[in-house]
Parts: sequence; C-alpha cells; structure tokens
Amino acid sequence: MQRVAVARALIKDPLMFLFDEPLSNLDANLRNKLREELRNLHKLLKVTTLYVTHDQTEAMSLGDRIVIIDNGKIQQIGTPQEIFNKPKNIFVAKFIGYPSMNILKAKIEDSNLMVGNKKIQELSNPKLKDNHLKIGIRPCDIILKDNGVKCYIQSYDYQGSSWVLSLLIEDQNLLIELSELPSGKMETINIFFPIKKILFFDNEFGNLLS
Repeated sequence: MQRVAVARALIKDPLMFLFDEPLSNLDANLRNKLREELRNLHKLLKVTTLYVTHDQTEAMSLGDRIVIIDNGKIQQIGTPQEIFNKPKNIFVAKFIGYPSMNILKAKIEDSNLMVGNKKIQELSNPKLKDNHLKIGIRPCDIILKDNGVKCYIQSYDYQGSSWVLSLLIEDQNLLIELSELPSGKMETINIFFPIKKILFFDNEFGNLLS
C-alpha cells in the first residue's frame, strides 16, 4: 500500500513530497527495504521532500537537514552530523543516537569535574564556574582505563556487533558501549571520560553551555 501511495504521488509530478510516518506500521526488514527505495527515489527525482517521523534512525539516515520538535516547539535544526555531535539541549541529546547519550548531574570543584564524590576530569582552564550542572557523553565515547573511575556493573546487553553495559556511578546510571568485553567475570569496571567528548548543559533548562 505504501508503494502504491508513493506511485500515485509520483505521477502528479509534484513540486514537493510530504511523507507522514509512511513506514511506521511495517516490520523491521520491510521498513529497511522501503527506506532504501525512498532514498533512491529522492536521488533520482531531486524533489524536495518533507518527511515526518518519530524514528530517529529514519531521520538520521534519510535527512539532509533535520528539524527536531518537542511539544510543538522547534528544538534544533541542522544536519544529522551537527545534531548528533552538538545537540543544543538535553532533549535533542537524548533523542538522537542509540544507545541514548548519558546525562549526569555534575559539579565543578577546584577545577575538577565531579560526579558525586568521584573526580571525572581535571579542567586545566575551566570556563565554567557552575557548582551544579549536567554533563553528557555518548556510550561509545567512554573508554576503559585501569586507573579510571570505578563503576559497578548492573547488567550486560549483547547487541551483536557490540556490548552495552549498564553501570552505576555514585547513585546515577550510565551506559557504555564496547566492541568486546574484557576477559573474566566482572562486578566493577574502570572507565575514562575523554574531555573532548563531554558536553556541558545548564542544570535548570538543560541548554548546551559548551
């Protein structure tokens, strides 16, 4: 039915296509196949297309520019790369990307970035002076390090090409994505937050600070 609906629109030679969640009721395999067909049609016809979806994977794979809306308000407009790497607020940060970006309550004390009582990073030239803020980091950007921050492992989730571990740091939950697991049975793991991968958000409104 989706193919027939697209064909009917094509024969009218429109100036713009509007797709309103055209793949939402399909199984995963057919959804992937039709997504590729829509992508090829767009390249062939070069017709401006507005595609509405709640599936962030569809938005990232099909869109040249993405408009993210929450409760009728535009949160951010940009390319998939811009939105993924520099989300303007916590809503966008958690909406785009799977597994979702980690958002942690943090603070800065004596030029040290802290989560609870654990030192995450030393800030050599801190621009932020907030006592309380929130930080974001994607699970794939956290790395293992022997002298890193000790976290307790709550669960393992095998994704085929990777493992997603649910951790507990102080009293906050954290996800980390690894291509493979260290050998041996583990109850704890030591992790490191690369400073260039950390995003800072204000604690009150959740907007990006830097």
